[in-house]
Amino acid sequence: MWSDIILEGCGRLAALDPDRVTALSYEALTADPRGSLRRLAAFIGVAEDQEWVSAGAALVRPRPPRWLLLPADQQARLVEACAPGMRLLYGAEKKGRRGTSAGFSGAGTRL
Repeated sequence: MWSDIILEGCGRLAALDPDRVTALSYEALTADPRGSLRRLAAFIGVAEDQEWVSAGAALVRPRPPRWLLLPADQQARLVEACAPGMRLLYGAEKKGRRGTSAGFSGAGTRL
């Protein structure tokens, strides 16, 4: 279900003028909240407000992935179900804990 939504959404975004679409990944937001929020403000055409950037950045709290706490068989089923959407968003698979695909690497796809 999640992959279906991602595939459909990305297809619709790809049909838009590239100037109307930007990517903001969870990974980028958690790695650099201030920079990500500044880029978002610039993209939507609003003046950079340091108070807004600071307040927004303070809300960002990275969390470790909880799906890795699932039993191995459930992890494998989840990886399989999410694979089409993850490949579209992130590219090639990488191996994680217990030899299952822990996720996908890459900076994301600009649509």
